[in-house]
Amino acid sequence: MPKRSARTTVRVKSNKNGGGCCLLSIPIALFHVLYTILELLIKAILYLVKLISQVILKIYNYLKENPVARKNVFIGSGILVVLSLTIALCISTVNFITGLIPTPTLTNTTTPTITLSPTLTETPTITLTPTITLTSTITLTPTITPTPTVTPTITRTSTNTPGAPTSGFILISIDETAVVGGAASAQIRTQPGGQCFLTFYLPSGRVSTADGVGARTADKDGYCTWFWKIQGNVSPGTGAVFISAGGETKSFYIKIQ
Repeated sequence: MPKRSARTTVRVKSNKNGGGCCLLSIPIALFHVLYTILELLIKAILYLVKLISQVILKIYNYLKENPVARKNVFIGSGILVVLSLTIALCISTVNFITGLIPTPTLTNTTTPTITLSPTLTETPTITLTPTITLTSTITLTPTITPTPTVTPTITRTSTNTPGAPTSGFILISIDETAVVGGAASAQIRTQPGGQCFLTFYLPSGRVSTADGVGARTADKDGYCTWFWKIQGNVSPGTGAVFISAGGETKSFYIKIQ
């Protein structure tokens, strides 16, 4: 039996968006799958008919050479012949049905119309009501803890030792430089027995909590001395020292190396 091949040409007209092509691709693919399955089925049936014919021929030759067995297989041969005719009839029916399948021509002439009428209305309303509440409570509890003697390499600014001032204070000495892991010191002279306070701001801007800074009481000669350690985790830079005594506050700078 001659083989029959078929080609399906589908032309799809679509708008610019290609929406029709996407919608029609599924049934077209399904059609091709069904056609392929049908074609494979026909080939399998033809191969089976060929195989049966070969078997019948071998049986015929065997019966021709053995008359005794011819009678025993006569009924079987008749059944095979009927089966072959039935299969041939099925093949003809399938080919006839395949010929009736039309070639689909799909046309999509949909032209969508999109109308955009944007209307933008912006009415910004910004209301700012800042409320700032600052509540600062500073509690100073000086604790003096004996520390080992550290001998840093420092540069000190000194002035001649003057007499005790009647107000404010006079700077006696302060370290201009200090090293990380070393120490720094400062000394002033104010009224004897007066309260003195030193605050040291690290290069990072944080207030130092090292032992040795904070409040002091001037001795009988009016001297106040501070000695504190520069911790090993301090970043190099410039720190600020604020000293208050005798109703006066002054600032100084120490370079941390």
